[in-house]
Amino acid sequence: MLRLVQHQPQRASYHVAMALTAARMGSFALAEQAMQAAIALRPNDPVLYTQLAGVYGQALFESPNGSAEKVEMAYRAYDKAIALAPTIALTSQRYADFALRSGNGALALAQAQRAVDLDATDGISFAISGWTELQNGNLDMAQDAFLQAVKWRPDSADFHLGLATVYFQQGNFDAAGQAVQQSLMLDPAYPPALTLQLHLEE
Repeated sequence: MLRLVQHQPQRASYHVAMALTAARMGSFALAEQAMQAAIALRPNDPVLYTQLAGVYGQALFESPNGSAEKVEMAYRAYDKAIALAPTIALTSQRYADFALRSGNGALALAQAQRAVDLDATDGISFAISGWTELQNGNLDMAQDAFLQAVKWRPDSADFHLGLATVYFQQGNFDAAGQAVQQSLMLDPAYPPALTLQLHLEE
C-alpha cells in the first residue's frame, strides 16, 4: 500500500487509502500525515476533514499516547468540514458522537441538534442527545430524545437500553423492564442490559 501511494502522489484517494490502512494498524502519526497529504490535493473536500477528525479520534481513544491536543485538532477538522458543507447531517452526527466521548456535553448536544435539524430521522443523533441529557440529569429531555431514537432506529439494543435507563432513574420500573426486554430481544448477551435487568429484579 505504501509503495502504491509513492507511485501515485497526486491522487488524494491513494493517500486516504494509506491513512485508513495506517490507522487500522495503529500508526496514527502516519495516518495523519497521509490525510494531510490528501487534503493538500483537495483542500475543499469536506469528507477529507471528517476523515481526518476520525483519525484524531482513533489516536485519542485507541493510543496510549492520546492527548487532549488531539481533541482540539479533531474539533477544528469537524468545524472545517461543516464550513465547507453545512448541510451534511452525518458530519454533525459524527461530531456529536466524538464530543460526547471526549466529555464535551454542551458541544455534543449542539451538534446532535444540528444533525436532527438537517435530518429529523437521525436516530443516532437523538440517542447522542439522550445519553448526554441523561449524564446531565435531565431525565425528561433524555426520555424524549430516546423515544425519538428508538422510533427511527428500533433495531438498536443500545437505544432501548438508554430509554430503559431513563425509566429506571425516574422510578418507572415497569416501563424500564419492558425497554430492557426489548434491548435483550435485539441482543440477548448485551452486558449493560443484563446488568440493568439484574437491578430491576432485586
